[in-house]
Amino acid sequence: MANRGFAVQDEGTYVLSYRWWSSNPYFVSGAQYFYGPLFSAVNEQIGALRVLRLVMVIATNAWFAASFLRWLAHHRGVSSFGHTATSTALLTAAGGMAYLWTPLTPGYYDLTADASIALVALMLSSLRRPTRLPAWLGLVAGGISFLLVLTKWPAVLVVLLV
Repeated sequence: MANRGFAVQDEGTYVLSYRWWSSNPYFVSGAQYFYGPLFSAVNEQIGALRVLRLVMVIATNAWFAASFLRWLAHHRGVSSFGHTATSTALLTAAGGMAYLWTPLTPGYYDLTADASIALVALMLSSLRRPTRLPAWLGLVAGGISFLLVLTKWPAVLVVLLV
């Protein structure tokens, strides 16, 4: 499936911006600065880029699901919330539905959604222990925030809220 089909009107724009990511600054989004080097690293194979998108969607949604369930268990004062693995898989699958509504090649909307979900997962992790936050949490949140604003500049409001 990863190597089948190609929507020229959607995917063509992204693939061209990723191929010349360092020499074409006129693409509206900054997603090419993230996906461009990755596209070069996989020898410009569109199938590999699509698999990367799938892995990113699953990973960020699984991180959010696990963070949410840990926060919910902490908030309710229980050791765990139900069948944690089953609940995590269910929330991951529900969040992954957005994967089906967009072109197979990753674009700025994928990066924006994944970064937003990752920021919420970090926020939920910090709410479980508000008095003592590890330093890595701020560094990761700052990196994700930079990526989010680079990808879609109106997301600066989301970054400021988080």
